[in-house]
Order: sequence, then C-alpha cells, then structure tokens
Amino acid sequence: MPQTKTLLDLLKNRRSTTTTLLTGPGPTPAQLHDILTIGLRVPDHGKLEPWRLIVVEGAARQVLGKRLAEDFYTEKNTLTERQQEKLSNIIMYSVTDVPLMIYVVSSFNEKATNIPRDEQLLSAGAVCMNIILAANAMGYGANWISGWLAYSQCAKNTIGIKSNEQIAGVIFIGTGSNQLADRKRPDLQEKVHYWSIGEDSQP
Repeated sequence: MPQTKTLLDLLKNRRSTTTTLLTGPGPTPAQLHDILTIGLRVPDHGKLEPWRLIVVEGAARQVLGKRLAEDFYTEKNTLTERQQEKLSNIIMYSVTDVPLMIYVVSSFNEKATNIPRDEQLLSAGAVCMNIILAANAMGYGANWISGWLAYSQCAKNTIGIKSNEQIAGVIFIGTGSNQLADRKRPDLQEKVHYWSIGEDSQP
C-alpha cells in the first residue's frame, strides 16, 4: 500500500496477507526500528509495559523453522508418520520463507493486582495491531496468527516463553501481492447498536 495513503484510507482498507503470499524483501533495519517503536506505543493501564517482542529474521529463521518442525513432529505423535512429516514441513517453511517474524509476548505483571490479566493481554493485542498497521503503512503485507505456533508448549519452550507469559500473536511481515480479493466485511447495521435513554439494559 503506498505511503501516500491517508491514515483513514489505510484503516478502511487494511487486510491481512496470507502467509504463503509473503515474500522478500522485508523491512529494512530502519523500517523495522520504526515498526517496533510504533508497535509499543499502545494504551497501557498502569504503565506496566506488560509485553515484550521477539524478532526472528535472517539466518535465525532457518534455525527456528527446523527446531519448530522437530517440535511439531515430536508433539503430534498420534498422527501417521506421513501426516507428521507433511505438517512439520508446513511449519518449517512458513517460518523460513517469510522475511520477518515478530512474536508479541504478553508478560503478565502479577504484582499489579488492581489491573486484571485480561487488560494486560489486551494491551499486547494492541501491540499486534500497531505492528501490522505500521508494516502496512510502509507498503508491506502482514499476517497475525496464533494456532500451534502460539499455543504449543514445545513451541513456547523453543522460543523462550516464560511461565508468566502468553503469546498474544505471531506477526509475519513481507512483501505481499496487491491483487488480493477482500473478504466480506461486517455489516454496521448488524453489529452496531446505539443505546438510548430508558432502554432496557438487557440484550
């Protein structure tokens, strides 16, 4: 998406790019610095900074991709060997083929008893969204995923997730196709309700 787009145009037209369609080049070091800086400029109740980022790029992608494929193969031992091999290869290539991965990790501050964990996790979710918008504004495609990469204990151990942490999202960034068809978007009349005085508060 051209950088000349206004912020409102960017927000109105934002869409995810399928991971398999993300190729090189990825962001330059200066662009990545800006993406990360923008990513962390989010609402944060209590100024806890309850998140951290793990960036995977360059040769590290090959190493991580191989290790995650091994984790998947080991963990999915109820599948046939052929199924294990096929799916572990998908895991490996999804990591090694995309120029940049950013793990957004929600690091819960257990001492802040007045600020619920849900709010801390939502702040990490805002980091995910900011990263995607920053990447899109620079002309890159991005995809926020979870699934096995975020929830597998083996995968979390490999990437170094601590016991008080949760992966809020794994962001893939690269050069995407401009020919992507948009999906059906929510209908405002169906999703938006204007509350009025005297209205029953029950849904």
